[in-house]
Amino acid sequence: MKNEMRESHGCGYGYGCGFFLIMELGETDPSKHIAAMFEKTDDSGDLFVLDTNDCGRSPRLYLRCKMNWTEADRDRMIDEYEALYPSLVKLGELYKRLVIEEDCKDLLTPELFEVWNRFVKPFDVGRFDYERIFDISCRMDAVEEVGILKTRALNVELTENEKAYINEFGSEVISDDDAEYYNEYRSHLKAQAVERVGGNVGAFGVVKSAQRVCRLLSLNAPEFIVRIEKLHLAQSMAIHAFAETPLTTLILCDA
Repeated sequence: MKNEMRESHGCGYGYGCGFFLIMELGETDPSKHIAAMFEKTDDSGDLFVLDTNDCGRSPRLYLRCKMNWTEADRDRMIDEYEALYPSLVKLGELYKRLVIEEDCKDLLTPELFEVWNRFVKPFDVGRFDYERIFDISCRMDAVEEVGILKTRALNVELTENEKAYINEFGSEVISDDDAEYYNEYRSHLKAQAVERVGGNVGAFGVVKSAQRVCRLLSLNAPEFIVRIEKLHLAQSMAIHAFAETPLTTLILCDA
């Protein structure tokens, strides 16, 4: 018996992918999480982590990210995260007011205004119908979650709530027109993210995580939820800064 890796498909760093890394590394402090990512990067720059959605099936699914960073880069990234987060806390205190102000420059210091514009300011939806986008997004989430539950059912007995969820949402579909429209919308947002934070891997993930952290803080969300998003933000920043290629899914096969 031997193990062999083969590449399956790209997964485009965004929500979902990040949680696999977080759950596998097991750190709850964002700075320590960045350090753990560095420690798990091998000598060739590959960072391999188990995709926890594979539910113990064979073949196993892994994610690979090609990283190019040094200890100095790791320390710099930790410093950048630790400098950004206090600003997000302050913006979270004003978030509800900031999102409705036409010009919020007078409400913020120059430093906070820069963070707002780069990381937190809502994206311009442009020509897109937000109600349609929201509907498609909800249905996409349902399709993904049903798929996860069906995979889980291969190995364990589902709860009654999980079975009910599949019964309720198992017939959801995404038409080709809806998928095309949503992908155009995502491309529109990603272009704005690249303009804000630069064009390496995962620019959208950085901005979206920063926005979520700020919004969760403004809502006084449970600490557990905020902590997960803080980890996701730290991870997104590291991947954006030092990944040479997008995350790809790999299959570990027994041969």
